[in-house]
Amino acid sequence: MRKVAVCGVLALFGTMAAPSFADGYPGDSPGIRLGFGVGNDVLKNDVEFAGVTSRTDEDRFGFSIFGGWTFNKWLAVEGAYRGGGSKFGDSEISTDLKAFEGSVLGSWWFNPKLSVYGRLGMYAWKGETTFLATGSSTETDGTDPIFGVGLQTEFDGALLRLEYQMVETGDVSLDTGVGTATARNNELTTLQLSIVWFPH
Repeated sequence: MRKVAVCGVLALFGTMAAPSFADGYPGDSPGIRLGFGVGNDVLKNDVEFAGVTSRTDEDRFGFSIFGGWTFNKWLAVEGAYRGGGSKFGDSEISTDLKAFEGSVLGSWWFNPKLSVYGRLGMYAWKGETTFLATGSSTETDGTDPIFGVGLQTEFDGALLRLEYQMVETGDVSLDTGVGTATARNNELTTLQLSIVWFPH
């Protein structure tokens, strides 16, 4: 299902990239940018418990609310709040994860309708992990680098974006009441569709 949705979005980007160019480039002049995004978050890690290591792969509906400053058509900065519509989890462990993100974006335009871009920044996260069998929980936080690559197109004076992001966080340990569980090699990836407005 996710592949079908991605192919549909890419087809939409392709039709919008036809050479019916607007005057100039979106965000061509300095000013504020605001946006909202939705997508799919995937959390992968290795959980060690009672001498056994198991690989987990959980997903959730994710969203972001962001704002920033456009310097020109090539460079911008953004700050975002990121959360989810539910927790990551399986029958044993549940994780609630929220974050604030600050990043720099660089774009390369094929034409005034279509460009690729990259993101580099820091991801300040806070998580609460619960061992469901005993109800034991722990709160952890950290700040880690975040990377992203995306495709964007001009749409009625705004930007429509499809982006893949990745962040790797530190280990998380939890006293379950019957032993210690440790999540290692934590990797969070996001495939997100977002829209950016230029209110100036």
